[in-house]
Amino acid sequence: MKAFFSRFLKPIYIISFVAFLAVLTTGFLFLQYLKTQSQLKQLTDKSTDQTPKIIDQVNQLVQLPENETPTIATVTDKEKLKNQPFFTQAENGDNILIYLQSKKAILYRPSINKIIDIAPVNAASSSSSPNP
Repeated sequence: MKAFFSRFLKPIYIISFVAFLAVLTTGFLFLQYLKTQSQLKQLTDKSTDQTPKIIDQVNQLVQLPENETPTIATVTDKEKLKNQPFFTQAENGDNILIYLQSKKAILYRPSINKIIDIAPVNAASSSSSPNP
């Protein structure tokens, strides 16, 4: 009788242990996911809060297009951009204001409150039809 129980209990113990490990792993990964989502939300909220401030600062230096909200990006690695002419004078931390309707890009350095460069934007339309 003892051999009967040990023969059937051993697989149950193994299955229970594997299930326990799976639950622990799932819980750990879920907590990491929540932490990452929280950090992403904080970064998004921070950049959204900075947008009106950046627009106001640049608007004091140059007339910006009206009735258009720019897309704002920040240079984080100038080495990746050095082969593009618009970014030759860019530094890490510079802001790029991109006005698609007005077809204008502005490179702004907040550390010295100066506009470094203004260039036209060549936005290629993705709705062009192929030639037959």
